[in-house]
Formats: sequence, C-alpha cells, structure tokens
Amino acid sequence: MTEPTYIAVIVREHDKKGPMVFKLTDDLDRMQKLIGCDCIDIPRRFIGDTEFRIIVDDSGLLKERAPTAYGENPPLVGTIIFTNYTEAGENFRDLTEEEIAVIEDNLGQNTDTGDIVVLNVKMRPDSM
Repeated sequence: MTEPTYIAVIVREHDKKGPMVFKLTDDLDRMQKLIGCDCIDIPRRFIGDTEFRIIVDDSGLLKERAPTAYGENPPLVGTIIFTNYTEAGENFRDLTEEEIAVIEDNLGQNTDTGDIVVLNVKMRPDSM
C-alpha cells in the first residue's frame, strides 16, 4: 500500500535559493531525515491570519541551528516544513495555492548570512 502524500513547503537551513514545494509523506522517519533531527515537534503558527502546522526539530535551539522563520522569539530554527491539518485536525492535508502564496509573500533574507528565511511567523493570528 502506498503512503498518501501531501503538498507541503520545505525551508532548508542555510538555503540561498528559497523554499521548495514538494510531496510529504506521513512517515515519521522520513520527516526526521528531511529536517535532520531525532525528535520533531509540529507547532501551530500563523502568518497574518493564515494558520500553518510547521514540522521542526524539537531540540533545534539547543543545537544552535540557524534560524529559518522569524516573527516572535524564539525564531524557528533548522530546516522546517510548512504543512496543515484537515479541519478535524487528525491528518495532514495539501497546502492550498493561497497558503503557499502567503509563505512566498513573506520571504526575506538573513542580513548576516544571506540565507532565505520566512518572516512574520507568529503564535497568534494578526486579527487577535
């Protein structure tokens, strides 16, 4: 049986080219390999009023990985994957074209390293 795939966006640590849209499988080992960690976390974050679930290295700050998303302290660090859940919150779903556009519209560059990063990533929507 083939694992289902979902459209997601990956932002790689130390990347100078920008994020990439790709097909994500709901496979823990694969997710850990993609972001380079042993333990993931999937926090809920917003850009403006658009909600995302972002797969991150749970201990990335302790490992002093490079920031890839800014907006509130602390930043999200290391390679991150923007995803989203179904309305019931039980499974991943494809990111919509509008959600991908929100990510692309909030790209910036780390002035110290030249790395492409995502800006305005916050814990609450702007409308709160």
